[in-house]
Amino acid sequence: MNISKLLVNKLEETLDHFSQNELAYLALTSKIEMPIRDKVAFQIQKELNSEGFIASREWIYDRKRCDLAILNQDHPIALIEFKAMYHFDVLLNNSRPNKFETEIEKDVQKSKNISWPKTKIFEVLLSTNPKRQIKKQLKGIVKYYSDINRSLRKVDSPQIIDEEVNLRVNNWYKDHTVETGLIKCGESLNIPTELRYWVIGPFN
Repeated sequence: MNISKLLVNKLEETLDHFSQNELAYLALTSKIEMPIRDKVAFQIQKELNSEGFIASREWIYDRKRCDLAILNQDHPIALIEFKAMYHFDVLLNNSRPNKFETEIEKDVQKSKNISWPKTKIFEVLLSTNPKRQIKKQLKGIVKYYSDINRSLRKVDSPQIIDEEVNLRVNNWYKDHTVETGLIKCGESLNIPTELRYWVIGPFN
């Protein structure tokens, strides 16, 4: 089973499973990895159910929790962690390692500690890219509005911001297989929003 291809396919289909502009609203106002993870998990379950596999959300093994496990009976053939950030987390921070690199490394090590022989470990990194500065009236509604505005003042082009962030993240994982794509989420609160994803791995 090609887990990376399966994840990419389900991420590309994500928009089909939300109402119009719903994903933009969620990306601007919540931790987007949770609704994305849940949709991806359910769609994987639908696809693999007839083959006897189970997509387990928040799978627990040895008192440790994994965002998504694909199980063959009780055997985890894949462990997948989801992580969300904003483009400004990369654009405004030139330090290495970036805090998200460090968090992903912790995720991978946690998965290795509960993996079985031949279990494949993946990370899905999601990054929100609002394409318009946030009005002050939306402070407290749109998360991190001041940092979003600061990044757009630094580089006044959402497309160039996306290209720069994609380049940096791919450079973080140049020794791993990385699949990336862009989900156009629509518009909410008068803010057009995109979501870039990276499927990284397998790590082992």
